[in-house]
Amino acid sequence: MATKESIDEVLNFCSDTIKYDHVLSPEKKFSFIGKEQWRSGSISHLGETRNVRLRILNSVARQNIVITEYTLYRELKTSEGWQNSNGTIISIMEFNGSGKISRLTEYL
Repeated sequence: MATKESIDEVLNFCSDTIKYDHVLSPEKKFSFIGKEQWRSGSISHLGETRNVRLRILNSVARQNIVITEYTLYRELKTSEGWQNSNGTIISIMEFNGSGKISRLTEYL
């Protein structure tokens, strides 16, 4: 289960000025700039999912970029109870000279 501490652990891999884009469709995209903004957004969603599992399908690394395709399985809390959800996500991570993630874009 995700906690505030686990969010901080993930953000330790990121630069202070990270840009995070969460792309649901070409018309619907959410962006965060900076670790604090991303942390606040993540904390606001704690408790909405459970039993999360990731399965990496493909991964490519070149220079300062890593592209990963993975399947996300989870249960989502709804007004009618917990419902199963799954989908494939493409994640593009760009790293700065210090080895920290400076940009992360996820396509759902």
